[in-house]
Amino acid sequence: MEIYRYALTNARQAIALMIVCLVSTFWTLLPNTATAEIYPKIAIFHFYPFGSLKGDSAVSGLFYDLARAVEEESGVALDYKVAPISRSIRTFARGEADLIITNSSSNMITAHPSLGVFGCHRTVLLTRKGSDIGALEEVRGKPIGYVTNALLFKKFGGLHGEKIVQVSSSKSLFLMLVHDRLDGFFVSDIVLDAYIKDGIPIAGLPTNWRDKLGPVVLLDSAEVHLRMNRATADEDIAARLKTAITALKTSREFEKIYLRYGSTTRGSCP
Repeated sequence: MEIYRYALTNARQAIALMIVCLVSTFWTLLPNTATAEIYPKIAIFHFYPFGSLKGDSAVSGLFYDLARAVEEESGVALDYKVAPISRSIRTFARGEADLIITNSSSNMITAHPSLGVFGCHRTVLLTRKGSDIGALEEVRGKPIGYVTNALLFKKFGGLHGEKIVQVSSSKSLFLMLVHDRLDGFFVSDIVLDAYIKDGIPIAGLPTNWRDKLGPVVLLDSAEVHLRMNRATADEDIAARLKTAITALKTSREFEKIYLRYGSTTRGSCP
């Protein structure tokens, strides 16, 4: 009888151990929902007013707000990666970001499909009062500012005989203009409007700084797209984002966002 009880106990222990192993194996094979979900990475320019990052996670800016509106409308959660413009573009081109908001006409950007247009940005030449610049050809021989190696420098720099002055930020361009160290600089109308709205607290501009401004020369206009990287494209996510952009344009939500940043055109296209 004792032998029988000993054998029965061992059998029960073996069965219990087998059940534990099976349950453990089952849970191991289940997908880990906490880590398996991957959000599309979107590159956001660290350039006022398009985007900024305070600390490790406090993202803000026009492009961030546009992307957040699409995120909420589509239900597609996004992972925001804020970096300087040139780094953001390289990150996207290398396939390290899935999405980007830009009006760049570079082949490395336009080779990737557009999911929709948020609006249009105009390139303007902002001049200093008294600079005698009223047209693009009149910059010859005059000090004209650019953000170092930025998109507008690559597009216009040195093409019109101007004296090139490169600085680290658009804030420096505005300060140098109002202190008579530049005769003008190339800038997006969105950036100009944002500085007109909030330039005094943002850049420490004098209260009468707008009295220093001369004519604004309109040069061109370009559409601002949400583009998806070809290397990481997901058809379902792309369809949802496209639908969201269409809905938000219809409801004029993008215009409201542009208006919050002082845009006089509300991002509209000509």
